[in-house]
Amino acid sequence: MKMSDFYERLERHRIIASVKNFKSLDKALESQVGAAVLSIGNIGVIKQYVDLFKARGIPVFFHMERIGGISYDI
Repeated sequence: MKMSDFYERLERHRIIASVKNFKSLDKALESQVGAAVLSIGNIGVIKQYVDLFKARGIPVFFHMERIGGISYDI
């Protein structure tokens, strides 16, 4: 998705979903949101969640500190 497409989507759908549990995951997928921020899951399932949003054309970001199995420590 190009940045211009992303900004256009945010203009049309001014809500950004914050997905903190599985109930809100379903709500975000069914709603008209501009984007979603994932704060659930682990390294084993995060790609599946991202693919669900991408299949619906919803840009998705994830909060790395909240995803189990991902560490930013070296």
